[in-house]
Amino acid sequence: MEFSSDFIFTGFYVLSGCFIGILFLSFSPWIAFYLRYSLL
Repeated sequence: MEFSSDFIFTGFYVLSGCFIGILFLSFSPWIAFYLRYSLL
């Protein structure tokens, strides 16, 4: 039981990490665009 809960926790951690990475990659051009024009 402890092994399966560790496995589920690891899978959830990896999935959330991939989701955050995809969100960051899709939003980083907009963030760079916004920062470039807000700093000028």
